[in-house]
Amino acid sequence: MLIFASQTVSGKSVWQRIAEFIGLHGKPRPASANVLSEHEIARLDTMAPQSQAELLLERSINHYRGANDEIAKRVDGWRGGIQIDQRLAGLYETALNSDDLRVRAAAVEINIAGQGLVKSKVSIDALENAARFGDPRTRARC
Repeated sequence: MLIFASQTVSGKSVWQRIAEFIGLHGKPRPASANVLSEHEIARLDTMAPQSQAELLLERSINHYRGANDEIAKRVDGWRGGIQIDQRLAGLYETALNSDDLRVRAAAVEINIAGQGLVKSKVSIDALENAARFGDPRTRARC
């Protein structure tokens, strides 16, 4: 290993080249293809709604192509079948702090489904009322 790392390539050691590629500085380097694979999409159909929501929100946060499309396709079917548990709440918080508005929108869609709400005027009015006049400790969830 030491012999390999001490050899030079274009005047730099192999170790220096590796450190440049995976180091802390420089341009972002993707760790994977950031695309939902056909295998992963097929596997979604065998998963419980909670697991689907968690996986797809995680993939959305990591900018996987196709994740938001799958969320849009499945979210109505999750209503009543998912809960905002500790894991999903953590993903939700992360997604809401994303610099990508599409990721934030995906989180909101999942949160609405997790609360069992239907997107309607009645739901919006109820949420607005809770946000304005509800318990200050729970308003942030509205």
